[in-house]
Amino acid sequence: MNIFKLLVALVVIFLAAFGAFALFGLLFATLKYVLVLGLVVLAAGLGYRALRKKSDDPLVGAGWPERELEKAQRLLEGIRRGQLTK
Repeated sequence: MNIFKLLVALVVIFLAAFGAFALFGLLFATLKYVLVLGLVVLAAGLGYRALRKKSDDPLVGAGWPERELEKAQRLLEGIRRGQLTK
């Protein structure tokens, strides 16, 4: 009976160690894939940012309202100058 208990204890210890190694392996493999995926996403984002073409469309961009306002002000000044010279 003692030999049977010893064998069962050895099997349990072996299976626990095997399960722990499997769990750690799964964890590290998942972390590796997450890291690689993160690097791919980072490289894609940097590549997109570096290679995108600046648009000539006046509606696209941060300064569009300011440019429109300046354009309208120049037009108004031109109209006022035209009315003052008449």
